Order: sequence, then C-alpha cells, then structure tokens
Amino acid sequence: MPVRVADASVVAALAFQEPDAARAATWLEGGELYAPSLLAIVLATGLSVHDASYVSLARSLGAELVSFDTDLLAAAGKLAG
Repeated sequence: MPVRVADASVVAALAFQEPDAARAATWLEGGELYAPSLLAIVLATGLSVHDASYVSLARSLGAELVSFDTDLLAAAGKLAG
C-alpha cells in the first residue's frame, strides 16, 4: 500500500467535489493517507489555519487553550468532547 501525504488542496478537492475531485480520489485510492493534524482540525471545525494551529498546539501539549475568542474556544471544546 503506497504511503501518501495529502495537502489541503487535495483533501478539499475531494471533500467539496471540486473539478479535480476525481484526480484527488485516484491519488488517494488504495493508499495509506497522512495529513497534518492541523488539516483535520480545519476540516472538522471550519477554523482558519491560523486559529487551528493554536488548537493543535494545545492538544499536542495536553494543555488548556486560553483565548478571548469565544468561537475558537467553542470549536476546541467540540473536538475535546
């Protein structure tokens, strides 16, 4: 099984059925797919990459995320439980 690392453009093309979705599916079919956890957070929450990076860092450190941004905290809370 080939190992592949997909960037956001490939995952988004497939997820949102963009014009290159068929090509993305061909690349990913039958392979072992890896993507940064940051990308998974962006796709799961709709956060920007900037905001998702704080969630990702807090999760990797097992730390509490503190912020005045209530949308960011709400999205982080959804992932936690």
